[in-house]
Amino acid sequence: PLLETLIFQYAIIETCRKKYHPMVCCLISATAFSVFHFYNPIYVIYAFFAGMMFGYFYFIRTTVWRGVLLVFFAHFFYNSLVFLVTLP
Repeated sequence: PLLETLIFQYAIIETCRKKYHPMVCCLISATAFSVFHFYNPIYVIYAFFAGMMFGYFYFIRTTVWRGVLLVFFAHFFYNSLVFLVTLP
């Protein structure tokens, strides 16, 4: 989750936020995040909404690194939850 956070939230959103509205940045970030998680078509949809949530979490931070940490822990929790739910 840390590398994905640095790529999909930090890098994309920080680059994008200088030119575009935060919602547009979140949409771009979430789209890239979902395409990266193309395990099956349904998961792409889940990943898109998770990416939107992570983008929102990134924007509500007080500093850049608090945003990275917040998204990292949210992503870690999300992955753990998905893992537990999909156990046979």
